[in-house]
Amino acid sequence: MAIVWLALIVVCLIGALVALDMGRFALAKHKAENPQAGLTDAGGILYIQGGKTYYKRPSGQINKVADYAFDLRPGSHDMNMFLAVMEKAKAEHEAELNAAKLASLESMKAIAKSEAGE
Repeated sequence: MAIVWLALIVVCLIGALVALDMGRFALAKHKAENPQAGLTDAGGILYIQGGKTYYKRPSGQINKVADYAFDLRPGSHDMNMFLAVMEKAKAEHEAELNAAKLASLESMKAIAKSEAGE
């Protein structure tokens, strides 16, 4: 009779371990489908804390992006909107740099012409 009880306890323990392992995989799948942080091309991290969305720059500075939790899954509307804004800002910054370089070239040409004329 003791062997039957021992076998029953072993079966219950194995069942509990299998159930815990299945729960762990279900939790991992849920976290993968609903991430709480996302990396950006600029090197920063977009994350959710306290129901609000924040962006941590590579320098360590943190900025609040929204008063609600973004959907951080790749391809979601929120992520596409954020990435589009980041790309637009990057293009505008590069255009400003190019304009400054052109202005410095024009300044150098004017200086060179004035030096050559004297």
